[in-house]
Amino acid sequence: MPLYQRAPLFAVLIASVLLLFSCAGKNQLYFSQEIDLSAGDPVFSILIAEADALQSDFPDHVFSSLNHIERRVLNERLPLYIQQAAGVEVTGFLDERVFQDNEFDLRTFDVRNRSIEMISPVSGTKLTDETSDSRFVLILDLLSFEPFAVEVGGGTYAGHESRVEHRLKLEMNYLIWDNVSGEAAGWGNLDITNQFDAMDQDGSYAAILQEALGKIMMSTPFS
Repeated sequence: MPLYQRAPLFAVLIASVLLLFSCAGKNQLYFSQEIDLSAGDPVFSILIAEADALQSDFPDHVFSSLNHIERRVLNERLPLYIQQAAGVEVTGFLDERVFQDNEFDLRTFDVRNRSIEMISPVSGTKLTDETSDSRFVLILDLLSFEPFAVEVGGGTYAGHESRVEHRLKLEMNYLIWDNVSGEAAGWGNLDITNQFDAMDQDGSYAAILQEALGKIMMSTPFS
């Protein structure tokens, strides 16, 4: 996995709840006021909670289910999109063995007037592998892409016929884990919809993924 270099970043202690809404969907993020960003470089790695590694420990949890196109786009584009959105260094994806080497739990996190439940390391965990020793880990859970069709337009009089539009929905819960404090620095839920081109599926998946990472990172102190 290539290493993306971060742009200079000057950050101090952050104390706020950050919330972003858009016409194409919504992103709800809480970022802890107790995280001191001056304690270390904001280097990121990535971890996706998937059934292969965790199903036996959490049999009732709905894990991310990705087809080969979705997985390939994630592997190729996700580190770049994080770097572009926030100007931070991204070391790539953590090895799945971190799930066996560390203890995880199903934890509940509050976001404004609701709560989300997702896979999380237990308090005090430092998530690293042989190739990555990042300050932060972006953990994605309940990640799903859903192509669908919707009938739009039309009316009760002639000349206004309806048409079918193809769209792509992306949903996920996400957690920003801080290896310095051994605790969650931020968490949130994302739900957005974009246009879907069946003739250019790679482009459609890449576009909505880039939009998603832009919304997430723009709502953090790293952007």
